[in-house]
Amino acid sequence: MISVGTFLGISVVQLPVFAVLIVGLILLAGQGDRLPPRSRLLARAGLAVMLAESLASMTWSALLPQLLSQLDFDSGIMHTYALASALVGFLLAVLFATGIGLLVGALMAARQPPFSPPGPPGPRPE
Repeated sequence: MISVGTFLGISVVQLPVFAVLIVGLILLAGQGDRLPPRSRLLARAGLAVMLAESLASMTWSALLPQLLSQLDFDSGIMHTYALASALVGFLLAVLFATGIGLLVGALMAARQPPFSPPGPPGPRPE
C-alpha cells in the first residue's frame, strides 16, 4: 500500500512540471492555429510524452519506498532490484528525451523558409 504522505510529497514536487505541460497542451489546443499543422502535432506529441513520463516517474518514486520496505536483503534480490531500477530509470530517460526531441522537431517544423529576394524569372548570373 502506498503511503499517502509519500504520494502527496512527490505530487507537490512534480506539480510545477505538470502545470507547465498541461498549460502547454491547453495553449496548443486554443491558440495552436498559428503554427503549421505538422509543428502543432509534434508539439502536442512531445508535451504528451513528457506528461506521461512525469506521471510514470511520480508513480515509480511513490512505489520505490514500498518496494524497498518489502525486500528481504538476505535473499540476493537486491541485484534483481538494482537491475529493475536501472531499467526503469533508463526507460524514463528515453521517454523524456523523446519528448524533448519532439518539441525540438516542432520548433524546426515551424521555422520559416529563408528569405530570398524576388528577382526576374530565369537563371541567375553568378
